[in-house]
Amino acid sequence: LHTLAEAFTVVRFVREKGWGELVIIAPAFHLLRCFLSAVTAARHEFPALRVYAEVGVMQDWHEHAVHSQKTTHGLRKDLIIGEIRRVLKYQEEGTPVPLCSTKDALEYLEWRDKR
Repeated sequence: LHTLAEAFTVVRFVREKGWGELVIIAPAFHLLRCFLSAVTAARHEFPALRVYAEVGVMQDWHEHAVHSQKTTHGLRKDLIIGEIRRVLKYQEEGTPVPLCSTKDALEYLEWRDKR
């Protein structure tokens, strides 16, 4: 399991339910990758879906946290570096598809917010 695979599962579920919007909630340090994953899945599985992102309960940046299927440990503030590295890596070589680019995500936001 990984964030992108989970995003594809959630987007398929949302499509089956006939919902038009999805709000994802994640810890602040993980929110960017969660959002990019959801946008990637939406673009492939349900292009009409509007995806929004919210930070979950704010937690102390200086507390220890467990992340990435319990394989990564550290202070929340330090986990951001790993998240950025993952985003860049998965944008190049992600599976099942590469994570959408920053440019694509910004274009998606422009589309999403036009009403």
